[in-house]
Amino acid sequence: MANTKNKYKDNIYLVILALGFALLGVSFVVPNSSVWQSLIISIAANLITLAVFSFFIVEKLLDNQSQRERAIALQDIEVYLLNTDTHELFLLEFALKRGELSRGEIVGRIGMVLKDTTTRYNIEYMKKVDFLEQINQILADDQRHKLIIDCSTEEMSQFKPLKAIGQHDSKQKSIHSSKG
Repeated sequence: MANTKNKYKDNIYLVILALGFALLGVSFVVPNSSVWQSLIISIAANLITLAVFSFFIVEKLLDNQSQRERAIALQDIEVYLLNTDTHELFLLEFALKRGELSRGEIVGRIGMVLKDTTTRYNIEYMKKVDFLEQINQILADDQRHKLIIDCSTEEMSQFKPLKAIGQHDSKQKSIHSSKG
């Protein structure tokens, strides 16, 4: 991604360097001991110095940015099923890395906890726009680490027994929009 965002960066440095060296060459055409020759050499030296140092500074900044992006991609995202009938919250056995977070990956991993692996499961919430919006919010906010999927008791019966980790208080602000 960094390569496509900065594909012209190297060419800009080469143009600045070429301009600096061209001015340096022009300075030999100008009569010796002239103010113009000193001025041209000074400008050429400044351009060359600017190009070299800014190249290293930008490379270091891009490296720091890519290291941060890698660290964010490795963050764990916990996936929960929320029984909307009993308000019980169930943590699934797996955690996704933020870089793996996609609808398809979630669908596949939830399929790993089915009682009967020869059938497909059905969770109505996963067909709604709210589910996709929740994924997009998690991807956009690197402080969010929880994906909560609403399920009815009937939908929960499709899965291996899961251990409830707590109750969801229906008086709280929507758990889907909360950070954490």
